[in-house]
Amino acid sequence: FEQLVHASLKSGEQFTCEMRVVRPDGEVRTLVSRCRPEMRAGRARWVRGTHQDITDRKRMEIALKHQADHDPLTGLYNRRRFAEELEGILRDASRYKRHGALLMLDLDDFKQVNDTLGHAAGDEALKTLSQAILERVRAGDVVARLGGDEFAVVLSEADEQHALIVAEDIRAGVAARNLEEPIHVTCGLVPFDEHRDLLADDAMIAADIAL
Repeated sequence: FEQLVHASLKSGEQFTCEMRVVRPDGEVRTLVSRCRPEMRAGRARWVRGTHQDITDRKRMEIALKHQADHDPLTGLYNRRRFAEELEGILRDASRYKRHGALLMLDLDDFKQVNDTLGHAAGDEALKTLSQAILERVRAGDVVARLGGDEFAVVLSEADEQHALIVAEDIRAGVAARNLEEPIHVTCGLVPFDEHRDLLADDAMIAADIAL
């Protein structure tokens, strides 16, 4: 805000900014302010302008951004957003000598679950796998549903042995669920580090082959 005021004083033009305002009852509102600082005794003493409440618009923007990035059934990242995240992680691994692993997972005989028990049962199986993954990974790991019954996980700073343990724990977590039709998970694994110059598409293809 101070930088905007100083720039406005130099240019003589008004400035526009968004501000979060916390009301006395704790509610947070978002305002867009169009202001011009006014001088007194050689100093900027106040700003004069208008404030427009754009809280509803900001909430809509946030909701639309979430829809664009997330799978509606599981709430996980979708394929597009996951590819963006993976690309950045692989780039950092090469630049900063980091390592990790990409896991690809899918449900065995998923089509049979849909065909014999219905799509509601299939959706429940997908949510079960999603929950089993989230319960096992760390906060900094990236999880996505790529489409259909295919999921992906990036395990940061994990070697191949640790990634295998995580994969087996997820498989066991799914198998332990009390579902109408038992489901099983197959996993594919691709480790990466600064010595493997992978692009996101190449890594996902390799993990899919491993799967």
